[in-house]
Amino acid sequence: MLSFDEVAKLELDANLVVLSACDTAAGTSVQTALKAGLESASPALDGLVRSFIAAGARTVMATFWAVPVLTQTDDLMSTFYRTGRSATMADAIKTAQDQMIDTRRFSHPYYWGAYFLVGDGAKSMLTPTQVAMR
Repeated sequence: MLSFDEVAKLELDANLVVLSACDTAAGTSVQTALKAGLESASPALDGLVRSFIAAGARTVMATFWAVPVLTQTDDLMSTFYRTGRSATMADAIKTAQDQMIDTRRFSHPYYWGAYFLVGDGAKSMLTPTQVAMR
């Protein structure tokens, strides 16, 4: 397993990194915070999110709390990826969350509210070259 500092040293060229696990926004080190351009570490939006931003990810999707392991969570991610092929990442996550909200059984924020984007949500998941290759 890589430490936060080891992740931060990776040289990424990624529009999107998805941290699809429970509570991926927690914890960081001072070295990672400094590499990300911050003066010190803080408890909010730290850990893997900050490490991947420091490594060169333009946008990171993470979670604020443990997400339920349900088919509906898979549906949220599938909708996010499908919508993200032709829309911005911000629109893709909104569409996926709206779909959960519109399902009575999963409309509570517990099921969809953990997911968030850090970075440039106005970008597409795919570069223009990747779109042309599809």
